[in-house]
Amino acid sequence: MNAENQIPENDPAPDAGSEANIKTDHAKPSVVSSLPPPKLPPSHTHYRIACEKEEDWWEQRKRWAELGGLVLLGVYTGFTIMIYCANKKAADAAEIAAIAAKDAAKTADESFRLSSRAWMNATLSNPGGVADEQPIRLAVDFVNTGKSPALNVRTCQIAKFVKGGQFTNIHCSPEATSPGTEVILADGDTKRLANAVGAGNVPPIAVDGLLTAPLHEELRKGKQTAITYGFIEYDDIFKVHHWTTFCSYLLILPSTPGGLRETNNWAKCSVGNDIDQNYQ
Repeated sequence: MNAENQIPENDPAPDAGSEANIKTDHAKPSVVSSLPPPKLPPSHTHYRIACEKEEDWWEQRKRWAELGGLVLLGVYTGFTIMIYCANKKAADAAEIAAIAAKDAAKTADESFRLSSRAWMNATLSNPGGVADEQPIRLAVDFVNTGKSPALNVRTCQIAKFVKGGQFTNIHCSPEATSPGTEVILADGDTKRLANAVGAGNVPPIAVDGLLTAPLHEELRKGKQTAITYGFIEYDDIFKVHHWTTFCSYLLILPSTPGGLRETNNWAKCSVGNDIDQNYQ
């Protein structure tokens, strides 16, 4: 390259200043802004600290409120359970008291009825001695030992000779049964049925009740036994129906070498002596 064409490094170009001036002359006029400088947002650290403080305060308040609510709920539940238990206990006690009062009233009523009603039973007089030409007495007393009359009394009595140790079922034919219209008063009032020689006796016993010598020996040796049985039906003043059955057999105790005489009595049968359980 020719020396004249080289531009020294420290010398500016001829038109350099003019271009700068031209640019300067054509630049936009500067405008001073009247707005305040924008505020910078808080730093992340400052934001986190401020929010955490606010959240901690609210969480604490919320936690205490929830805890208080739970405590109040527990107290309310406890009082509710206590009131329920107390009410249930009172209700149970009232129910028990009502049942006890009802039972006591029922017991008192039954006791009153038992002590005030009629009580009928049959008693046999001493049969007398078993001797020739002497009857075995079969007189039966129907006695009311209660405190009120026995109404519509109906009775039956049968006498039989049966083989030793043998017992027959209690059965009364209509012919051996009273009509059932009698009234037996209280406190030991008695109706007596004489010697049982009526219908239903087996074998038939003579009207005068006499027993023959051969029959005496069979009775003494236990080959035969004389029994008498029957029933009593009646109503009490509370309109409750009652019944009593009775059965006895002739017990002969022989004489002894020491001089004791032969004795006879009526003994209760092992069955056939029952009473109703009608309390109501």
